[in-house]
Amino acid sequence: MSPKGHLFYGCIDKDPDKNEIVGTWIADKETLKDMSARGSYTSFMMQKLIFHENGKLEMLDLPDWWNKGDGKSFQGFESYEGNWEFSRQGASCAEVNIHYLSNFTNLNFLESRFGAEPKYIITKYIGDPDSDNMTTFVKEK
Repeated sequence: MSPKGHLFYGCIDKDPDKNEIVGTWIADKETLKDMSARGSYTSFMMQKLIFHENGKLEMLDLPDWWNKGDGKSFQGFESYEGNWEFSRQGASCAEVNIHYLSNFTNLNFLESRFGAEPKYIITKYIGDPDSDNMTTFVKEK
């Protein structure tokens, strides 16, 4: 989903309920299209983030650009295990901190505005945030 598609989503200005994130999240359709168009990925694994209630995290079949500072695609996929926790960005926005291997990164945990569906999305910029390239995950039903 491009940032333009996120116009209906915004920061959560209160502490989120842990149950809102626990479960399996999958890449949305716009992310999959972007992987093909911009990343030249030709095979698609089902990218998943699995958040466990005990703070454990499984990241399955993520595109290799997820872990590259420049967001460059090598058309590969990677899986990791780690931990997660909610935190606050500054004093206002809730985010998800994830720790895996020796890496640490933040994911945006956004809430819908104006009744948009799904109610929550998780986003992560790929490469430079000024490039507006991002991956979006929605909770699997």
